[in-house]
Amino acid sequence: MRIQNRDYRTRDILKHVALALAVAAGLTAGRAQAEAPLTNGLTLHLDASEPGTMTLSGSTVSEWRDLQGSSAMATVRSGTPTLVASGIGGIPTVHFNNSAWMNDGVNHTAPCTILYVSRETGGSNGRVLGGSSNNWLMGYHGGQRNRFYFEGWVYGDGNGSTPDTSPHLYVATIPGSGQNSTIWAEGTQLAANQNGTQGPNNLELNGYGNGNELSDCDISEVLVYNRILTGDELNRVGGRLRAFAIDRQ
Repeated sequence: MRIQNRDYRTRDILKHVALALAVAAGLTAGRAQAEAPLTNGLTLHLDASEPGTMTLSGSTVSEWRDLQGSSAMATVRSGTPTLVASGIGGIPTVHFNNSAWMNDGVNHTAPCTILYVSRETGGSNGRVLGGSSNNWLMGYHGGQRNRFYFEGWVYGDGNGSTPDTSPHLYVATIPGSGQNSTIWAEGTQLAANQNGTQGPNNLELNGYGNGNELSDCDISEVLVYNRILTGDELNRVGGRLRAFAIDRQ
């Protein structure tokens, strides 16, 4: 009888183990689904948590390629951007000092949607995401943050915020001339107007105008779409970025 009871207990234990494994598998699948980015119209996706998309010499990054495997990439133009194993949110991040910058050589004309996660790290507080071939900035400028200039001030002309070293999620939808450009910081809408309506011409990681107004900064992920994402789509993509970068701090 004791042997029989032992068999029942063993069987119960195995059933609980099987259930636990099934739940774990479901959670893993759910996480993978949550992490999967929206790809419709995605023309550039740079993700520092995927070092396989980079050309590295030690920890120095010379190329940062599109996660989807297209020919799109950001290429180093000056200095030594560095892959940091534990950066924003404790995940890999590319660090730039005030002599390092990259760009992608592409004119991202309107309509476009841009999302990115970044932070300034102290020292020089210039621009972090800009345009090499037009006057464009998103998030940081002139020793302030929450500033957005898309060949015209969308937000931040005289009302930017004090710089800090916290990570920020900046989002912009730019439909084009005659339509409102809309910008968000950490999910909060800051402005919607037609004062600036251009996308970045030759997207520059750190600075603008081929190495001007550089910062000491980190960039962990950049997504550029060639269309305007819906509200639900913005929540999906922005929520993913926030969960795996901002909220992990």
